[in-house]
Amino acid sequence: MTPQTLDLRNERCPMALLKVKRWYAVQSFAASLEIYLSDSASVQDIEKYLHRLKYTTATQTLNSGLLIKLKAVRE
Repeated sequence: MTPQTLDLRNERCPMALLKVKRWYAVQSFAASLEIYLSDSASVQDIEKYLHRLKYTTATQTLNSGLLIKLKAVRE
């Protein structure tokens, strides 16, 4: 299955987390998700939230730390 993508580079915490929660409420059937963030503070909050939903996460830093790609896969 191709992962769905959320581009939250223009969002800051807590709005990025709220948008992930909103996505999950509508798209909970998705097995994998790629989230693009530029706010490093949002990463920890989003990872904690996704772990509670039984997702595993892998964070990858792109473009010299300016863009964080968070890949979440449902266990």
